[in-house]
Amino acid sequence: MDKALRILQVNTSDGPGGAEAVSRRLWGAYLRLGHRSWLAVGRSRGPEDGIFVIPDDARGSRWSRLLSRAARAWERSRGWEDFHHPGTWKLPDLPPEPPDVIHCHNLHGSYFDLRALPRMSARFPVFLTLHDAWLLSGHCAHSLDCERWKTGCGLCPDLSLYPAVQRDATAFNWRRKRALYERSRLHVAAPSRWLMDKV
Repeated sequence: MDKALRILQVNTSDGPGGAEAVSRRLWGAYLRLGHRSWLAVGRSRGPEDGIFVIPDDARGSRWSRLLSRAARAWERSRGWEDFHHPGTWKLPDLPPEPPDVIHCHNLHGSYFDLRALPRMSARFPVFLTLHDAWLLSGHCAHSLDCERWKTGCGLCPDLSLYPAVQRDATAFNWRRKRALYERSRLHVAAPSRWLMDKV
């Protein structure tokens, strides 16, 4: 190995689940190969060396926290996906050393602010491993037979698909994601040819 890398992975949690199992196995494999490896998660099963919980946004005055919660509730009621997670912007500061690489897994699950991707990818190589198609759609992780994600979503046939939204703002959500990706430099991987073909 030429150089030990400092690798920070990001995922919804460190608990059970497909994407979680992949990120935990990679975390251990990176360590065994001599790299510095950390995992930042939205939710954790419990304290473990090298795993950090991304801080919640419960900071500021009581009034500012109340306003933030009200704004998020208003946006959710309009069908907007929740990107209000200020802890995302502090991800590179969570491990004891700055990472060389940030490797993101599932970014849905109300813990990650996609608006941080352009800035983050300007500072670090950012790899995205898609475990589902949420990053490609206006709200759903799997579009089933719907192909509206190819042309910008809108008129969603099933708002209850995970992660569900309250109202059809899928075209807005799709355009917002697209604008963020256009300003980002991302390296993408997928576990299947089927999903990579969608990308």
